[in-house]
Amino acid sequence: MLRERDLTMEANMKELVERGDIQKMFEIEVDRLFWLKELKNTHGRFASLLAVHWKRDKMGQGQYCHFIRRLWGPKAKTTSF
Repeated sequence: MLRERDLTMEANMKELVERGDIQKMFEIEVDRLFWLKELKNTHGRFASLLAVHWKRDKMGQGQYCHFIRRLWGPKAKTTSF
């Protein structure tokens, strides 16, 4: 009887260890997906800034100021670089 109980406890411990390992893998995967999403969001913001700066470099300063005012409204401040 004790032997059967010991075998059952050992089987349950193995199952718990396996479930713990699976849980760790899922947590790592979720963490990777979170940081991938953060990287994607940051890239999107950075890419839009690059596009605006590219537009500024392509246009003359006066045209760029007009573009920014049209994009962000009349209260947008532009500075000369």
